[in-house]
Amino acid sequence: MKRNYKIIALISIVLTLVFVGFTTLKEKEDPEKDRVLLDLLNFVLERGHYNPKEINDDFSKQVFDAYIENLDPTKRFFTQEDIDIFKKFELELDDMFKAKDLAFFDLTYSRLQQRMSEYKATYPDILDKPFDFKTDETISFDYENLPYAANKTELKKRWEQQLKYAAMTTIADKMKLANDSV
Repeated sequence: MKRNYKIIALISIVLTLVFVGFTTLKEKEDPEKDRVLLDLLNFVLERGHYNPKEINDDFSKQVFDAYIENLDPTKRFFTQEDIDIFKKFELELDDMFKAKDLAFFDLTYSRLQQRMSEYKATYPDILDKPFDFKTDETISFDYENLPYAANKTELKKRWEQQLKYAAMTTIADKMKLANDSV
């Protein structure tokens, strides 16, 4: 089973890179290249691989899980609402893959780009105000068990905590350097 997970993880990473790369180049490149690449990947998985994979609902679920994990491993960009929308495709990826339908990958990529733009617009506002380091709060780095933010408000709070943590560690490092040099 561990070997299968490694293969699925590798496939999802390749798919992530391929679809992210091709989505950004769609206007400049021939969109038919995506479909040719999917044909090649399909051939390798079903017939050319040393351990051929059956492309079915189980395969679809494994690719979905690995793909989402690789796209947002720290759960900093997608909300649970986003994941719920993506989940509608969880058992359809095998069929979409065979039909060379990139709708799911276009959706996830555009949502990631949207969230990244929102973050870029939000973090200057967060950094404009001084952090209150006296507030008793916690931040989790156990991303595997960390749930997705329920909504954009909770996601913004998570971004604020991460920036606050980064500022706190920078201050602590500078204080340590100052103490060590004395």
